[in-house]
Amino acid sequence: RTLVFERGRGEERVRGDQILVAAGRKPNIEDLGLDAAGVAASEQGVVVDDRLRTSNRRVFAAGDVASRFQFTHAADAMARIAIQNALFFGRKRVSALTIPWCTYTDPEVAHVGISAEDAAKRPDVTTFTVRLDTVDRAILDEEREGFARVHADRRGRILGATLVARHAGESIGELVLAMTNGIRLGTVATTIHPYPTQAEAIRKLGDAYQRTRLTPRVRRILEAVLRWRRT
Repeated sequence: RTLVFERGRGEERVRGDQILVAAGRKPNIEDLGLDAAGVAASEQGVVVDDRLRTSNRRVFAAGDVASRFQFTHAADAMARIAIQNALFFGRKRVSALTIPWCTYTDPEVAHVGISAEDAAKRPDVTTFTVRLDTVDRAILDEEREGFARVHADRRGRILGATLVARHAGESIGELVLAMTNGIRLGTVATTIHPYPTQAEAIRKLGDAYQRTRLTPRVRRILEAVLRWRRT
């Protein structure tokens, strides 16, 4: 298959096995009568506040039409918030959600939280990376291409993570759970993971964080204690 396009004043051709047209999505709201209902909208979709309430206080909206996170799992989470807030006097906020995403390439790319670029701008954030070619299950499965990476603050609180692996979308949930519930890397390091599994890469990230806690001062104290115990 050949794609022909213009660049500058010339014509170029690119050959490939398949051609993917990614033109984006547009909200289909023109015939809903939103104006008559007093519901504000824009080219991006229905305008909502952090609790998914529209400009008409009796109307809530959720999903792709009301969010920049256009994923099925994000729409499901937002629908739960809308139901709680609309019917059960809830006060849930969309901004409190920790939403992951996954690109289903081979290997898959899964991500949650801050990006590597954002982490690099923050002096209080450390990035830890474990390559899959150091994980026994990945070696056995001959799936060594990829890595697990987290960005964490000095106390081990996870601020973001990226997994590149054959089943990254299956594994990112552990890190989403940790971020949602304030579980730190030190706890991840002490959590027993089945061996051999590719999820061991996540435990190794915790180990990498634990090693940073052995500062020169802590090392000197530990050496002094060990010398005292040997006497």
